[in-house]
Amino acid sequence: MDKSFILGWSKATRIMPIAGALMLSPIIAVSFTAIPLLGLGLLAPVVFMIWLQYMTIRGGKYIVTGNEIIVKMFWTKTRRFSIDKIQKIDYIDLGTDWGRCPPNTRLQLAVYFERKYVKSVEPFRFGPSDRDGFVEALLEHNPGIIVDKKKEVGSV
Repeated sequence: MDKSFILGWSKATRIMPIAGALMLSPIIAVSFTAIPLLGLGLLAPVVFMIWLQYMTIRGGKYIVTGNEIIVKMFWTKTRRFSIDKIQKIDYIDLGTDWGRCPPNTRLQLAVYFERKYVKSVEPFRFGPSDRDGFVEALLEHNPGIIVDKKKEVGSV
């Protein structure tokens, strides 16, 4: 049975498009009252920016099916990862520092694969909104995965 998990949201994801729109709203208001077509011309990119950020974050999902994790993003290529090749999963909390926090979520999972499967020392970071449910779905397919829930803030 397929299980689908959407990307998590952080405070930055909710605030940043609104902050950009609020900063540009006085300029748009003044130009819209003076020259309506110019105001519409400035309003369109702001609306597009907000829509694009929303679709980039909310258009992504993780699907656990069979022996694969399927990662679908809004405009990028769909990636597939084998669940049998996962060795370890760490729970990580990136904290609330705006410089460190990625756009989707601060509560993530660091997934370590076998070196023969993925030629990287760095883990892949997944940020599902339901971390525990995602890990349980992976453990159903591969009970040999080591899960570590005790990680420092900001460490991977």
